[in-house]
Amino acid sequence: MGGNGQKKNSVEKRLQIYEDKLKEKSRKEKEINSLKEQIAVLQEEQSVLTNELSENEKEIQVEVYKSYTPKDLLKMATYIEKHAKVEAATDFRDLIKKFEDHNLEINDISNLQTYFKIYGQYVKEEHRIIKGLFGALGGKLDGQGFYYYIK
Repeated sequence: MGGNGQKKNSVEKRLQIYEDKLKEKSRKEKEINSLKEQIAVLQEEQSVLTNELSENEKEIQVEVYKSYTPKDLLKMATYIEKHAKVEAATDFRDLIKKFEDHNLEINDISNLQTYFKIYGQYVKEEHRIIKGLFGALGGKLDGQGFYYYIK
């Protein structure tokens, strides 16, 4: 009988181990399903953010084209070519080309803003000085930025 009791205990232990592993497997499946649900929610949130970013980028592009004209950029380019490194002038000319072709990406817009932050006040100041000089000499500045003399 001693052998049967040991066999019975051995079977019970193995059954207990089996049941424990089965429960653990079930817990893992629940965790996996929970994670899948979380992933689905996160993917949906990410999709919404992607759409919002796309809309935001379009709005930024519209604002850029409302805020600047090719003439503004050419004034800036002239100043940059005179006062900055050749690479900066070349990069800015590339931005002008993209601007004219309506191919500005968000990085380009950021770079354009940086140029305006760095050089914009100098361009405005130079324009103000030129306008003042022409005014002092009897000239006028029309709305298009062209100078002419009053005779």
